[in-house]
Amino acid sequence: MKFNKEFEFDILLGTDILPKMNIGLTGVAFKLDGEHSHSDTTANDNLILDNINIDRENKHEPDNSPAGTSNQRAEFFKIIKEAIDKNQSIPIESSCPMPESIIHLPTKEGATAYRRQYPIPHALRPVLDKQIKEWLETGTIIKSKINTSFNSPLLLVPKRNKAGEIVNHRVCLDVRLLNKILPPSFNYPVPLIRDIFDNLAGKKVFTTLDLSNAYHRFKVAPEDVHKLTFTHNNAQYSFIKGCFGVKMLTSQFQKCLATLFDGIDCVQNFVDDCIIASDSYEQHAKDVKLVIDKLTSVNLIINPEKCVWFQQSVRLLGFVVNTTGTKVDRKKLTNVENWPLPNKSNKQIQQFMGLINYFREYIPMISRVAEPITRLSNAANVEELWTDEQTNILSPLR
Repeated sequence: MKFNKEFEFDILLGTDILPKMNIGLTGVAFKLDGEHSHSDTTANDNLILDNINIDRENKHEPDNSPAGTSNQRAEFFKIIKEAIDKNQSIPIESSCPMPESIIHLPTKEGATAYRRQYPIPHALRPVLDKQIKEWLETGTIIKSKINTSFNSPLLLVPKRNKAGEIVNHRVCLDVRLLNKILPPSFNYPVPLIRDIFDNLAGKKVFTTLDLSNAYHRFKVAPEDVHKLTFTHNNAQYSFIKGCFGVKMLTSQFQKCLATLFDGIDCVQNFVDDCIIASDSYEQHAKDVKLVIDKLTSVNLIINPEKCVWFQQSVRLLGFVVNTTGTKVDRKKLTNVENWPLPNKSNKQIQQFMGLINYFREYIPMISRVAEPITRLSNAANVEELWTDEQTNILSPLR
């Protein structure tokens, strides 16, 4: 139900039961206390935008709101234990046997993508050495012959904790040059997030599954292995399993899971993010077991410690899913609240509005409120054009 200036109302009744009926309200704005509110309020008035789709009271803490009784939870884990144990016994060096999982990297004859290795700080070299050793042991990479046509540099991407402190680094391959010579992305669409949420409406209990090194379960076609070459300690190695960053891999993974889960209505997936939703506690155990067994059948390994089991409320794709519907995740909104003032360039504005637009369905009157900022999104001299009008609108927008 979307409100706009055509509606005239003094009071809203029944907002406590609307979420239970999976009805959300957007476009409902409130003036600051003591000010008169009317339907024709202009965008630069100090608006407080509220929405029942945001769980400000955090009634059900996402990922930490166990469903059912202690006995029901114990029965749930008893039923799925065998499926988890079988999944965890999959050899780490195994690969997905689905024909759709084979990674092909077609390039034109004579095409090359060679970029030398970037310098790695001496203090981080042990991190890189450890990762190379692990990849070799798990059959993710192999030592290769000298390759002068293809080489991609390794990167160490910082991992941060909740306080923003760097606690580790993730090693990945910079395949941007290779991606430029690959054909358009594999033509299989990822689902619309809204469609996923619609399919979860009215469900009572949820489980989210974390897939362990999902892309490393996919084999690279032998004739294309040399295109995923990198250099380390004066030796060259090649990925024989999937490599994060290759542009068609996301769509390919989506297609494989869509094929695997075809006809199983209880599970929804967005690439490797999987959520299982059920109408009852008893059915949920059967549903979760079925999905894990399906993953096991194609050698896709879950990480039980990162899975979220048997919950009333879970996080998914930047939102919170619970028994009353979907809401904006307050944890993600922290990123918006802490975003620096985007007043230096149109690129800054585009990045900020890209983040805001991800949640636009949950922000009342977003187009109208954000107009003073969006009108500068293509301006060449943003810093000169930015005024108090734009600065003042950031607070209600956030």
